[in-house]
Amino acid sequence: MQNPSYKIDDFFKACKDYKSDLFIWDCAINDAAKYYNLKSVKEIAKYIVTYKLNPDRRFVNSIPLESWRRTDLSAPMVDAYSFNAGAFIGYVAFFYVPNAKWTIKSFHKDTSKETLRVPMFQEKLLPVVSGSSLGRLKGAKT
Repeated sequence: MQNPSYKIDDFFKACKDYKSDLFIWDCAINDAAKYYNLKSVKEIAKYIVTYKLNPDRRFVNSIPLESWRRTDLSAPMVDAYSFNAGAFIGYVAFFYVPNAKWTIKSFHKDTSKETLRVPMFQEKLLPVVSGSSLGRLKGAKT
């Protein structure tokens, strides 16, 4: 079995110190807004620090960054995790380049069929509640 290339706690520390230690690709920010309603680097970092990608996170893989163009350094490894995001499974992929910042390249909904078969995720996902049902749950009159 493959192991992560990075210590997840180092990534969490970078998210805590996001102003100096974290960079997020635009596509990851756009997906975070779409799936999590998180619209800034600060909001994404706070979400990660607060929830630690949920204790149920699952390491997916560690692969070399495909879009690496530098010739003076070999491509960094990208660690990917799936995690329980409430009503769906989340996915985050990140990497680190020495003397640079931690970088989140992906932050979206995980649609991998393999992930959706993992029992720990099937058992713990929250039911999706519609707006009208949510009002009844809170005791509001409809």
